[in-house]
Amino acid sequence: MSLKRVFIGFSILLMTGIVGLIYKLYNPMLYNFFPACPIKHVTGLDCPTCGTQRAAHLFLNGEFKAAFNQNPLIFIFTPYILLWIYLRLIKNPSKTELNIYNKLYGKNALIIVVSIILIFTIWRNISYIL
Repeated sequence: MSLKRVFIGFSILLMTGIVGLIYKLYNPMLYNFFPACPIKHVTGLDCPTCGTQRAAHLFLNGEFKAAFNQNPLIFIFTPYILLWIYLRLIKNPSKTELNIYNKLYGKNALIIVVSIILIFTIWRNISYIL
């Protein structure tokens, strides 16, 4: 393993830790230095990721049910995204890993994921739309 890879890995872990600590200690509802959602600002509608910052704060403080209520989609897709990252980082994937990747991240899977995101977005904004 090269020194460059170790440095990059350590840097990513350090940044993740710092961001995690900030979200644990500071509630995004109470502090102005967290970025606001531009879609919510312009349209008044919640985008698929609205509530993620609040959910992160609540989750990191052990309030799992409240965090899930802020944005359940994040809890469904975070493991999916982490698995994608893992499978993309494998240098010589096995046949099983390639099959998993193709099934979970192929064209049909992409159609399903986009459909879920669209349905979720409409569902969470239905009171605004009607």
